[in-house]
Amino acid sequence: MKIRTGANCAFILTIALGLTMLATHAASAQTYKTLYSFCPKPGCKDGADPQAGLIIDAQGTLYGTTVYGGAGCGGQGCGTAFKVAGDKETVLHRFKGAPDGANPSGSLLLDSKGNLYGVTSEGGRGGGTLFKIDPNGTETVLYSFGSNGNKDGAVPKGKLITDSAGNFYGTTFEGGTHGSGTVFEVHPSGTEIVLYNFCSKGSSHCTDGEEPNGGLVRDVNGSLYGTTVVDLGRNGKGGGAVFKLTKEGKESVLHLFCSAKNCADGEAPNGGLIMDAAGNLYVTTLVGGANTCLAGGQNYGCGTIFKVAPDGTETVLYNFCSLSNCADGSAPEAGLYKDTRGKLYGTASNGGSGNCSGGFFPGCGTVFELSGKRQKILHSFSGAAPDGAFPQSALIVDSKGSVYGTASEGGKSGNGVVFAIIP
Repeated sequence: MKIRTGANCAFILTIALGLTMLATHAASAQTYKTLYSFCPKPGCKDGADPQAGLIIDAQGTLYGTTVYGGAGCGGQGCGTAFKVAGDKETVLHRFKGAPDGANPSGSLLLDSKGNLYGVTSEGGRGGGTLFKIDPNGTETVLYSFGSNGNKDGAVPKGKLITDSAGNFYGTTFEGGTHGSGTVFEVHPSGTEIVLYNFCSKGSSHCTDGEEPNGGLVRDVNGSLYGTTVVDLGRNGKGGGAVFKLTKEGKESVLHLFCSAKNCADGEAPNGGLIMDAAGNLYVTTLVGGANTCLAGGQNYGCGTIFKVAPDGTETVLYNFCSLSNCADGSAPEAGLYKDTRGKLYGTASNGGSGNCSGGFFPGCGTVFELSGKRQKILHSFSGAAPDGAFPQSALIVDSKGSVYGTASEGGKSGNGVVFAIIP
């Protein structure tokens, strides 16, 4: 069975006991619209398989990336950076593999001058790149990972963040001193510094986490926070972690997942964190939780939404598949968006009312809103053209309450869509 996640890791399968039923309300009047379907013509020069979230500028133009399509990479394409204005898509850059990178793996960052920044998980020197695209569409590689035997990190994933001096911060999924990923800083000059090497604590069990996947957030004191998908080590146990890294380089784990019986606290946090004004952290776990989702006759758990307080206390806010046949979704892969009212918005890659196969669990995925313990489905993907399927991206919400995102498959040609949900 195909596991639709960017993390190539083995999960420890557990049986989640019990069922937590939370009040879930059907969506009120919402208009779903497919803004663009990728690969309308053979060759997919416009891109294919958008997995990352979108960003939006002051004029309402959307910017994003596709993992495949474009040009090069043996015909499947090395991926693209694109913009969508209204229903018109424009390719800003087609990646070629070397030296500019391949397979952009996170959402973009937009500066005040209109420059876009992001990372590719492959290409460059072999370990991926950190790139810039100026308003004219000129792409520049600011740093190429994979030098020094990947000790500088490899396979950067997740969204970049920046500071007032223009330095970039992110994570690599692999590489570093122990091969388990890094937290890095890249200066505007192109100099890279490894701030932390994962699996530095415990040679047989990575108690500090392993394989960070979702990018970082920073607090007012300059400390960085992120997630690791696993903390396996050599004994093959562990379900991921939320970590903190201070300016001085001291790393601490706020929560190790699968700490609760049967992984009821969740397992494999796969998206980027968000932080509220009180310092609470929010994201999803791909699997785990209190409900039962079977694949290959084994129970993985259906995924959760959780909060981690500054003191490390973890609270599960929602267990997916709380509705019959997982109508509320399952296997959420992406981060969340939090509005000014405290509502959380996100996507589940499987579940819902659609009839799709080929995912981790049945279903085509959902877009949801969580207010307290009340979950509302904003859209349930059908997979039938022009609708999308298998959303793996975080969402954005504009000032009018419209929700935007991507689905990695579906659309007119089955190669993914950009969508909007308009109140």
